[in-house]
Amino acid sequence: MIRKITIPKDLFERMVNHSKEEEPIEACGFLIGDKVDDEAVASHILPADNILSSPVLFEISPEEIYKAWITAEKMGKDVVGVYHSHPHGGLTPSPRDVQFMRHSDFVWLILKGKRIRGFIWDNGVTEILVEILEWS
Repeated sequence: MIRKITIPKDLFERMVNHSKEEEPIEACGFLIGDKVDDEAVASHILPADNILSSPVLFEISPEEIYKAWITAEKMGKDVVGVYHSHPHGGLTPSPRDVQFMRHSDFVWLILKGKRIRGFIWDNGVTEILVEILEWS
């Protein structure tokens, strides 16, 4: 079970910029990297389109989900997380987030401005450590 995700600062800044560009709708995308023991280490992000174009919900098309897994596979990596912004909410998972978290085995990251929190499903929503590395 993943208990920590490490993200290089440049990737974090790209996620923050993506979130700003998409406002007022929720931005979303994938983190690709490696899982080592109880840690996920992100090495790439793959921004996605929010097909709902909603300020309070996000959904990624099945085609983009498939593309993320194929991209990770070709790189010899895993999809280690999904990120999305909450431009009009807090840094906690919404009921809809929780519904989808229950059926995934990767990290869910929520951004608001330059703040970020990470969560997994472990018989309930569990917060994990998010470490932003100054170097990449």
